[in-house]
Amino acid sequence: MSAASATAAPTNVIDQLYQDALGATGGAHYAAPFTRFETLGRTRSSWNHAAAFCTLGWLLYRRLWSQALLYSGLLQALLLLWFALLRPWLAPAQPIELGLALALLLLGCALPGLWGDALVYQDIRARTLQALAQAPTIAQARTALQQQAPSRQRLFGLLALYLGAALALLASALWRAPPAYELVSNVPVPTAPAAPAPTPTPTPELAPAAEPAPVPAPTPAPVVDVAAPDTAATVAPEPPAAPAPLLAAAAPPATEKPAEKAPPPHKAKDKEKAKEAAKGKAKEKEKPQPATQVAHKATPAPAADSSAARHYVTIGVFADNANAQKVQKQLQKAKLPVQVQTVGTNKGEQFRVRAGPFHQTQEADKAAQRIRELGLEAVVLRQR
Repeated sequence: MSAASATAAPTNVIDQLYQDALGATGGAHYAAPFTRFETLGRTRSSWNHAAAFCTLGWLLYRRLWSQALLYSGLLQALLLLWFALLRPWLAPAQPIELGLALALLLLGCALPGLWGDALVYQDIRARTLQALAQAPTIAQARTALQQQAPSRQRLFGLLALYLGAALALLASALWRAPPAYELVSNVPVPTAPAAPAPTPTPTPELAPAAEPAPVPAPTPAPVVDVAAPDTAATVAPEPPAAPAPLLAAAAPPATEKPAEKAPPPHKAKDKEKAKEAAKGKAKEKEKPQPATQVAHKATPAPAADSSAARHYVTIGVFADNANAQKVQKQLQKAKLPVQVQTVGTNKGEQFRVRAGPFHQTQEADKAAQRIRELGLEAVVLRQR
């Protein structure tokens, strides 16, 4: 049967053949565009949701093999041209690049959506005319078209393929590669630092032992002074018995002159000793104090305790020294003080990386925040 006889057949027969060629799905959607195309004698644009949003899968389902190959090849060529040539050459800003990607996406959806019905109509019409030309009867032509029509099994298979691809893309977007180093969290951090500790200042208890012995106080003068007149009065020998006038004349010079002009000898010695003791104290004050006493006064105990405190930010303990060196370089680029120390653990010799020392808690917290921004772990430790 020729193409002319097929076009001369009743319209309902052609519509039935078109429905057989379309298969179990899409008959209600394609009936109106096909009727309009038959009336006009040519195709025109109309909207097809499946062709717009699932272009490649829709082409494969409708057995449009050449169109699917052309679409995928054109898409790959555009991506390769952009990423391999245009993007390195133009170096556009991120907003411009996002705008171009959005424009390409809209174009890739709009063109198949507007001309999808026309592509299906041309393919269905060509296969229908071929079936009518090869089959001796209409029934055999319908059977041939039904065998070539897309089935529901193909639709479900393509849906499963799309779902698997979407899950794979989602998993690749959510999955984050583990860091190249191994972070050992169960290894106790030793309290004593590996670096040599600063020389401790002497404690206040030892300082008094090094102080010079106190100068013994001189013999109190008041005891001697109080006893001096009494002893002088009692020890002085009584004058021999004489007439009263002679005793009265001699008594005043014997009692008044020694008390006013000549002090007792032991009292003069006590005053000299007191002067010598005062001079010795003045000389001791001028002499430099011992080192232990000066250190004790210069660095009191609370200041020494506060200055000895150190803050470190532990990043991790690594089994491989190369990973520790890598993290060290990363922190050095961020201009942070960093140390790599060898520690012994139950798993053998490992390498600990930490930042510091910091004298204040605020500095350690700021450094830990910067380290976390680099994608690393950070634990602030206070150490003495």
